Amino acid sequence: MKANLIREKSYASLEILIVTCVLIGSTGAWAACTAAEEKQIGELRSSWLANWNSKQVDNVVNLYTAKATYMPPDGTRITGQSEIRAFL
Repeated sequence: MKANLIREKSYASLEILIVTCVLIGSTGAWAACTAAEEKQIGELRSSWLANWNSKQVDNVVNLYTAKATYMPPDGTRITGQSEIRAFL
């Protein structure tokens, strides 16, 4: 049951990320990244996924800034690392 809930949250987060990227890309506001920035983004994404899949919530949360806002599929705003950790 808990594994299904985590998987659902993961898929929902991925869906939000994809929609956000599509919307940003369609507005022409997409900024070009350097090769170094692309590499850094890829490493961050890989780190987030590896930690999420291995249930290392503290490591996932540490990838967010102290003032980050996480928005789950229901649209609520969860702000700050401690609130994000409690939600996840």
